[in-house]
Amino acid sequence: MGKPLIATNVPGCREVVENEKNGLLVRPRDSENLGNAMRMLISNEIRLQEYGKSSLMMSRHKFDFAGINNRIVNLYK
Repeated sequence: MGKPLIATNVPGCREVVENEKNGLLVRPRDSENLGNAMRMLISNEIRLQEYGKSSLMMSRHKFDFAGINNRIVNLYK
C-alpha cells in the first residue's frame, strides 16, 4: 500500500522495516520512543512519502507471490 512503517526493533519486524529507509524501528516497551517516532513522521511529509515509496518497492521485491513461489520451487530442485 506504500505506507511508512513504525515497528518494534525485534526479530520479525527488523526483516520488514529497514530503519530510516521505509520506516522507523523503536525500542521495545518504550512508549516515549514510539511517540517520538510518530511525531517525527507526522511532521515530515517528505519523509512520509519517501518511506512509503520504499515500503512499496520492498514489499514487491521481498514478498511478491510469484517470486516466493519460484524460490520455493528452486529450493526443492
